[in-house]
Amino acid sequence: MDRRTFLATALAGLAAAPIALSRPAQAQGSLQLTAAARDRLVGLPAIRGAGVEAARYFDGTPVLLSFWATWCPPCRAEFEQLRDFIAKHGPDKVRIIAVNWIEAFAGSGDPARVEAYARRVIDPSIAVVIGAPETGDDLGGVRTIPAVYLFNGDGQEIFRQGGNDPTHGMGFMRARDLEVALGLAT
Repeated sequence: MDRRTFLATALAGLAAAPIALSRPAQAQGSLQLTAAARDRLVGLPAIRGAGVEAARYFDGTPVLLSFWATWCPPCRAEFEQLRDFIAKHGPDKVRIIAVNWIEAFAGSGDPARVEAYARRVIDPSIAVVIGAPETGDDLGGVRTIPAVYLFNGDGQEIFRQGGNDPTHGMGFMRARDLEVALGLAT
Protein backbone atom coordinates (compact mmCIF):
# COMPACT_ATOMS: atom_id res chain seq x y z
CA MET A 1 0.00 0.00 0.00
CA ASP A 2 1.43 3.36 -0.93
CA ARG A 3 1.58 6.27 1.51
CA ARG A 4 -1.33 8.16 -0.04
CA THR A 5 -3.67 5.13 0.16
CA PHE A 6 -2.56 4.46 3.73
CA LEU A 7 -3.25 8.05 4.82
CA ALA A 8 -6.66 8.11 3.11
CA THR A 9 -7.63 4.85 4.81
CA ALA A 10 -6.41 6.07 8.20
CA LEU A 11 -8.28 9.38 7.89
CA ALA A 12 -11.49 7.61 6.86
CA GLY A 13 -11.16 5.38 9.92
CA LEU A 14 -10.62 8.37 12.19
CA ALA A 15 -13.62 10.14 10.74
CA ALA A 16 -15.83 7.13 11.47
CA ALA A 17 -14.40 6.51 14.95
CA PRO A 18 -16.51 9.03 16.90
CA ILE A 19 -19.69 7.40 15.58
CA ALA A 20 -18.51 3.88 16.31
CA LEU A 21 -17.07 4.79 19.70
CA SER A 22 -20.35 6.28 20.83
CA ARG A 23 -22.54 3.30 20.02
CA PRO A 24 -23.75 1.32 23.03
CA ALA A 25 -23.14 -2.35 23.58
CA GLN A 26 -25.66 -4.54 21.83
CA ALA A 27 -28.02 -6.99 23.48
CA GLN A 28 -27.23 -10.52 22.42
CA GLY A 29 -28.63 -13.25 24.62
CA SER A 30 -27.48 -16.28 22.63
CA LEU A 31 -24.60 -17.45 24.84
CA GLN A 32 -24.68 -19.32 28.11
CA LEU A 33 -21.83 -19.32 30.62
CA THR A 34 -21.88 -23.08 31.08
CA ALA A 35 -20.46 -25.08 33.97
CA ALA A 36 -17.61 -26.20 31.70
CA ALA A 37 -16.81 -22.59 30.75
CA ARG A 38 -16.90 -21.59 34.42
CA ASP A 39 -14.56 -24.43 35.32
CA ARG A 40 -12.12 -23.30 32.61
CA LEU A 41 -12.21 -19.72 33.95
CA VAL A 42 -11.51 -20.98 37.48
CA GLY A 43 -8.54 -22.94 36.11
CA LEU A 44 -6.87 -20.00 34.36
CA PRO A 45 -3.60 -18.82 35.94
CA ALA A 46 -3.84 -15.52 37.80
CA ILE A 47 -1.76 -12.55 36.72
CA ARG A 48 -2.59 -10.75 39.92
CA GLY A 49 -4.32 -11.89 43.08
CA ALA A 50 -6.08 -15.18 43.63
CA GLY A 51 -7.63 -15.43 40.18
CA VAL A 52 -11.18 -16.65 39.66
CA GLU A 53 -12.62 -18.32 42.73
CA ALA A 54 -15.82 -20.26 41.92
CA ALA A 55 -17.54 -19.44 45.22
CA ARG A 56 -17.06 -15.69 44.68
CA TYR A 57 -17.41 -15.32 40.93
CA PHE A 58 -20.26 -17.71 40.27
CA ASP A 59 -22.55 -17.00 43.22
CA GLY A 60 -25.57 -15.72 41.27
CA THR A 61 -24.11 -12.23 40.73
CA PRO A 62 -23.76 -11.01 37.11
CA VAL A 63 -20.36 -11.77 35.55
CA LEU A 64 -18.51 -9.60 33.06
CA LEU A 65 -15.67 -11.08 31.01
CA SER A 66 -13.30 -8.51 29.51
CA PHE A 67 -10.76 -9.72 26.94
CA TRP A 68 -7.79 -7.37 26.64
CA ALA A 69 -4.12 -6.92 25.78
CA THR A 70 -1.54 -4.43 27.04
CA TRP A 71 -1.03 -2.94 23.57
CA CYS A 72 -4.75 -2.15 23.07
CA PRO A 73 -5.66 1.55 23.70
CA PRO A 74 -9.44 0.91 23.76
CA CYS A 75 -8.82 -1.79 26.41
CA ARG A 76 -7.15 0.78 28.65
CA ALA A 77 -10.07 3.17 28.15
CA GLU A 78 -12.47 0.36 29.03
CA PHE A 79 -10.61 -0.37 32.27
CA GLU A 80 -10.90 3.32 33.18
CA GLN A 81 -14.66 3.05 32.64
CA LEU A 82 -14.86 -0.12 34.75
CA ARG A 83 -12.92 1.64 37.50
CA ASP A 84 -15.49 4.49 37.38
CA PHE A 85 -18.34 1.97 37.59
CA ILE A 86 -16.75 0.26 40.61
CA ALA A 87 -16.12 3.61 42.32
CA LYS A 88 -19.79 4.53 41.90
CA HIS A 89 -21.49 1.16 42.58
CA GLY A 90 -18.90 -0.87 44.48
CA PRO A 91 -17.31 -4.16 43.43
CA ASP A 92 -20.29 -6.38 44.27
CA LYS A 93 -22.82 -5.37 41.57
CA VAL A 94 -20.96 -7.41 38.97
CA ARG A 95 -18.03 -9.84 39.14
CA ILE A 96 -15.42 -8.77 36.60
CA ILE A 97 -12.85 -11.11 35.10
CA ALA A 98 -10.15 -9.54 32.91
CA VAL A 99 -8.76 -12.15 30.52
CA ASN A 100 -5.39 -11.26 29.00
CA TRP A 101 -5.96 -12.32 25.43
CA ILE A 102 -3.77 -13.15 22.44
CA GLU A 103 -0.45 -12.04 23.94
CA ALA A 104 -0.97 -14.39 26.87
CA PHE A 105 -1.28 -17.66 24.96
CA ALA A 106 0.57 -16.63 21.81
CA GLY A 107 3.77 -16.02 23.76
CA SER A 108 4.02 -12.39 22.64
CA GLY A 109 3.59 -10.82 26.07
CA ASP A 110 6.33 -10.34 28.62
CA PRO A 111 4.81 -11.68 31.89
CA ALA A 112 6.47 -8.96 34.00
CA ARG A 113 5.14 -6.23 31.69
CA VAL A 114 1.63 -7.75 31.69
CA GLU A 115 1.66 -7.96 35.49
CA ALA A 116 2.88 -4.36 35.84
CA TYR A 117 0.14 -3.19 33.45
CA ALA A 118 -2.50 -5.05 35.47
CA ARG A 119 -1.31 -3.46 38.73
CA ARG A 120 -1.21 0.00 37.19
CA VAL A 121 -4.36 0.01 35.03
CA ILE A 122 -6.88 -2.57 36.28
CA ASP A 123 -8.95 -2.02 39.44
CA PRO A 124 -7.79 -4.30 42.29
CA SER A 125 -11.28 -5.80 42.68
CA ILE A 126 -11.10 -7.32 39.18
CA ALA A 127 -9.72 -10.86 38.75
CA VAL A 128 -6.92 -10.75 36.17
CA VAL A 129 -6.07 -14.03 34.44
CA ILE A 130 -4.14 -15.41 31.50
CA GLY A 131 -6.49 -16.60 28.79
CA ALA A 132 -6.33 -19.73 26.68
CA PRO A 133 -7.79 -20.38 23.22
CA GLU A 134 -10.55 -22.48 24.80
CA THR A 135 -11.66 -19.47 26.83
CA GLY A 136 -12.68 -17.69 23.64
CA ASP A 137 -14.09 -20.86 22.09
CA ASP A 138 -16.60 -21.05 24.96
CA LEU A 139 -17.96 -17.71 23.72
CA GLY A 140 -18.23 -18.56 20.05
CA GLY A 141 -14.66 -17.52 19.27
CA VAL A 142 -13.16 -14.27 20.48
CA ARG A 143 -11.42 -12.78 17.46
CA THR A 144 -11.05 -9.11 18.38
CA ILE A 145 -10.32 -7.03 21.44
CA PRO A 146 -11.52 -5.34 23.44
CA ALA A 147 -14.32 -7.84 23.86
CA VAL A 148 -16.84 -7.79 26.69
CA TYR A 149 -19.41 -10.42 27.54
CA LEU A 150 -21.92 -9.78 30.32
CA PHE A 151 -23.91 -12.64 31.84
CA ASN A 152 -26.71 -12.44 34.38
CA GLY A 153 -26.56 -14.42 37.63
CA ASP A 154 -27.97 -17.48 35.86
CA GLY A 155 -25.18 -17.42 33.26
CA GLN A 156 -27.36 -16.16 30.38
CA GLU A 157 -25.73 -13.55 28.17
CA ILE A 158 -27.14 -10.05 28.65
CA PHE A 159 -24.99 -8.39 25.99
CA ARG A 160 -21.61 -8.33 24.36
CA GLN A 161 -19.43 -5.85 22.60
CA GLY A 162 -16.54 -6.85 20.38
CA GLY A 163 -15.27 -10.40 20.15
CA ASN A 164 -16.68 -11.20 16.71
CA ASP A 165 -17.83 -7.68 15.99
CA PRO A 166 -16.75 -6.21 12.64
CA THR A 167 -16.27 -2.82 14.33
CA HIS A 168 -13.14 -4.30 15.94
CA GLY A 169 -11.26 -1.78 18.00
CA MET A 170 -13.87 0.92 17.43
CA GLY A 171 -15.64 0.64 20.73
CA PHE A 172 -15.33 -0.33 24.34
CA MET A 173 -17.63 -0.71 27.31
CA ARG A 174 -18.47 2.45 29.16
CA ALA A 175 -19.67 2.69 32.75
CA ARG A 176 -23.06 3.88 31.46
CA ASP A 177 -23.40 0.81 29.19
CA LEU A 178 -22.86 -1.44 32.18
CA GLU A 179 -25.31 0.56 34.32
CA VAL A 180 -28.00 0.26 31.65
CA ALA A 181 -27.42 -3.47 31.15
CA LEU A 182 -27.63 -4.13 34.89
CA GLY A 183 -30.67 -1.88 35.40
CA LEU A 184 -28.72 0.58 37.56
CA ALA A 185 -29.11 3.63 35.32
CA THR A 186 -31.10 6.47 36.77
